[in-house]
Amino acid sequence: MNKFWLLIFFIGFLAIFFAGAFFVFKDFTVQDSAVKDSFYVPQDIPNISEYITSSMPVDIANSQAQEGGGYYLNDLTDVENQFLAKASNFVEVNIPDMKVRAYKEGQLEKEVDIAAKGNYLDWGAVPAGLNVINQKIRAAFSVPAGLYMPWALQIYGKFYLHGIPYYPSGKKFWSRFSGGCIRMKDEDAPKIFGIAEQGWYIFVVDAKKDLTQYPTTVFTSFPKVSASSYLVADVNADYVFAQKASQQQFSMGPLTKLMSAMAITENVDLNRKVYIKKEMINLPGDTPGLEVDKNYRLYELVYPMLISDSNNSANASSYIMGQQKTIDTMNAKAKSIMMASTNFVDAHGYNSENKTTAQDLYYLTRYIFNNSDHFLKITKSKRAENLGALNFNLKELLNLNIFSKENYFWGGMAGNKIGESQNGAFLFKFKSSENSNQKKNISVILLGSQDIKKDVLAINDWMSEHYQLELEQATSTNY
Repeated sequence: MNKFWLLIFFIGFLAIFFAGAFFVFKDFTVQDSAVKDSFYVPQDIPNISEYITSSMPVDIANSQAQEGGGYYLNDLTDVENQFLAKASNFVEVNIPDMKVRAYKEGQLEKEVDIAAKGNYLDWGAVPAGLNVINQKIRAAFSVPAGLYMPWALQIYGKFYLHGIPYYPSGKKFWSRFSGGCIRMKDEDAPKIFGIAEQGWYIFVVDAKKDLTQYPTTVFTSFPKVSASSYLVADVNADYVFAQKASQQQFSMGPLTKLMSAMAITENVDLNRKVYIKKEMINLPGDTPGLEVDKNYRLYELVYPMLISDSNNSANASSYIMGQQKTIDTMNAKAKSIMMASTNFVDAHGYNSENKTTAQDLYYLTRYIFNNSDHFLKITKSKRAENLGALNFNLKELLNLNIFSKENYFWGGMAGNKIGESQNGAFLFKFKSSENSNQKKNISVILLGSQDIKKDVLAINDWMSEHYQLELEQATSTNY
């Protein structure tokens, strides 16, 4: 009998202990967010088009043909300055400065150091752009990492601004790089958390603008190209060398996949498996290695999407979040990175209603250059950071990116459809003809080209002639 009452006493003690523990840790259990796949669509992003200005000459802006160049486009810092002028509330995450700044009514309230950031080279860069703080969580829990993220402010999708993470045991987790989130020191994180509110804007600035002063002369000898629209610009300086109808909408076609691949991988765990069903891969085009009733991890499906323009890989990937949620996420992402005149209706680009402009595609290539080194590698049929075995043989995937074997090609994508007009978004490495140490990274965008390779080669020759730049043939250390 004594043992019976002892057992009852012990059970009662445990019940009281755990009940007490619940209330002691109530702040964590109630407010924790299981951060696995947020499937997060930014809401209430302002109409950023009113903040996107340039020094485009008036005669060009008013011209129906819109041909010319010799002006600068805005970057995200320019947009942020306009928010400051309007006395807005927002948080700035400045990667080049390694600083986090909280502004209240346009005034700097607090500035702290960034303790760790994601690694740009292994899918770990925090997504740049303008978003809204949709979640403010005292301690968010990352399911894949098994870690608590204290003082967490959601930047975008699965990416947070937070303090030093720790295990459920309380032990701190230390590393040189984060998994993509932005870490602050323990003494700093509560201060930013206390100032910022849900609904505030959050800027992530990815690069400092190159202040190179190019000549403002508009050259009239630009080569005759077949493209209906084009834009040629320095992605570090946002300087437009030449453009035609760069703010006019055209069908985006296969270039849609650059956005769908980015939007999905930024919101979903890269190892998330996709079980392929017949209805997922019924679009035109054959993809060697993509089979019904087989599992593929998300990051694997990106390879055929970006190398061989696989409609079915893109379509299958869109099932992870749900097709409509994927489209919503793509459109929200476009808005956040200054693609003000772009609209998506599917994840693969087969529908002609996927619309964009050459200027918007410039902003997309700029974003990829600064944030998605792995995408650039993949478009050259290179392995990105190793996340395990691939179910696809890269040698069997026909690379439709026409400059993929050239050393001067950073990366990019082309829609190489026989008998149809072609679109392309390319990044090239140039160097100064006078000083080989001066490197320039040039984006070349073409929409509605009848011979995209011929057009690009003519443009690159023109760049060499008028700007004393030549294509960089040396193999990049990045590859």
